[in-house]
Amino acid sequence: MQKIVFNNKNIIKSKIEAYLKGNEEIRFLHRLQVLHYMAENDQVSCEQAGKLFNTSPRAIFNWVSKINHTGDIETLKDQPGKGRKTRVTQAHKRTIAQVLKKNPSSVGISSDKWNGKVLSEYILEKTGLTLQERQCQRILQKM
Repeated sequence: MQKIVFNNKNIIKSKIEAYLKGNEEIRFLHRLQVLHYMAENDQVSCEQAGKLFNTSPRAIFNWVSKINHTGDIETLKDQPGKGRKTRVTQAHKRTIAQVLKKNPSSVGISSDKWNGKVLSEYILEKTGLTLQERQCQRILQKM
């Protein structure tokens, strides 16, 4: 069979990786697949499996340890986050995305372009939500 190549390999690869990282069920299935492979092949080390599945050997070691400790594969499912929850809701993000498409002067701001300080002031005025300048700079980078 003839070898086939992607036209936009890097774009396709980044889209696949973004989808896989954003899906809890797929991450769980990936973990199970790696461990199933190791269970089928007793001679395979965490390093070898890590190279084959593009996964950290330390993560694989931790997964095996968790299963050995609990005896249950459910322990490999993602647990709810323990850190500080964001105050910026999806509704806020949609509003911000829409307003960033416009020129700041068209929404009543005396500035030529969006920056962290201008966005911070706009969000405070419109939503009452206080965001630091640096956080607004990160929002601008993402959008």
